[in-house]
Amino acid sequence: GAFVLWFVLFAVGAAVLIALLGHGGLGRFVMLVYGALAWTVLYPLPAIFYVLLREEKEGASVTEIAAALDEGSAP
Repeated sequence: GAFVLWFVLFAVGAAVLIALLGHGGLGRFVMLVYGALAWTVLYPLPAIFYVLLREEKEGASVTEIAAALDEGSAP
C-alpha cells in the first residue's frame, strides 16, 4: 500500500513537470533530477518499514534491531 502511494505521488509529480516543461532539454534535465530524488526516497523504504514494524511488534529499539541484523540473527 505505501509503495503504491509513493509511486502514485511521484507519477503525478512527473506528469505535472512534463506538462509544465515539455520534452525539451530543460524538461529532460528536471526529470533526471526528479527521478534521482524519487529513487533516494524510495530506496530505503523497505528497511525503514522493517524497523518500524519490528519495533511495534516486539518492542525492540532501533539499536537492538540493528545489532540483531549485524549478528545475522534476524528472524
